[in-house]
Amino acid sequence: MQIDNDNNSLNKKPYSEVLHIIGLTEVQESGEEIIRPKKQGERYSASLIENTTTQPEFLEKITRLENLHKFGNT
Repeated sequence: MQIDNDNNSLNKKPYSEVLHIIGLTEVQESGEEIIRPKKQGERYSASLIENTTTQPEFLEKITRLENLHKFGNT
């Protein structure tokens, strides 16, 4: 019986997609694969890591709007 799929192997396509959604990339460095945030020009504005770092800054600015009550609950 031949085993086509080793359960310990990684399916690269979904793995790469998850890294993209989070905002990370995998790079080769000194013969090792390292996961790190994408470089400045390659970042995806809707990634989890970008939203985590920019959301507090946005919320700080929105509280300074005049007539904030007109925009509903924030």
